[in-house]
Amino acid sequence: MSTTHQTEFYGLYCVVIFNKFILTDLENVINIYKGFRERGYQTMKLHNSCEISQEE
Repeated sequence: MSTTHQTEFYGLYCVVIFNKFILTDLENVINIYKGFRERGYQTMKLHNSCEISQEE
């Protein structure tokens, strides 16, 4: 599996989630991030776009 592809996929997914829910369902977004972190991903740069990188 390509780590780069995974990062791009989760990054796009995150941007879609933020654009749709950031003002209406922030708690749900936070829960999604907790899910990412539980899977070993770390969220970064939340102010502009969301980048998720796999922790070593």
